[in-house]
Amino acid sequence: MNRHILRSHIVPLGAACIMCALLPQCGGLTQEDFEQVNVDGFEAEDQLIDHNDYAYSMEYFKADGADDGYLYVVDRKKDMIKTGGENVASREVEEVLYQYPGIEEVAVIGLPDPKWIEVVAVVAVLKKGVSIQEKDIISFCKDRLAGFKCPKKVFITDRLPKNPSGKILKRELKEQLSSSI
Repeated sequence: MNRHILRSHIVPLGAACIMCALLPQCGGLTQEDFEQVNVDGFEAEDQLIDHNDYAYSMEYFKADGADDGYLYVVDRKKDMIKTGGENVASREVEEVLYQYPGIEEVAVIGLPDPKWIEVVAVVAVLKKGVSIQEKDIISFCKDRLAGFKCPKKVFITDRLPKNPSGKILKRELKEQLSSSI
């Protein structure tokens, strides 16, 4: 097995895509069902079910290279950063930054840029007593990520905005920092 049917297209292993599935009450899912879906026309990020009773995940997935067919979440669609014609999963950059010894908490967002559409930006909360320079964080990422995935801007803060359940509010960070640029 070298390909999986995902997002109404046959997608190569390792390629990120949005998954959709026919709701259980509508019967089984067939190849014909997938061919009838127009995922590219789906725009409402908050709406998860379209008029054909397909449920959309709103996360990007990748199929692994093994024959077991597992899918792995890459990032939420709304958190994907588009920079210079490339897609950057904010989660991938965050996972690298959580390995940095002085970072307590981090959020990676895309900020508007006239040349690149968006640039990768880091908003970090440092551990107590730690002092980090912007260049140190960028250098750390350059050793572990492709160049286009590395942050171009770094912001240090005392706390990240969160909802009552503790989820970081990236939308709020993006609004605050975009208006200050």
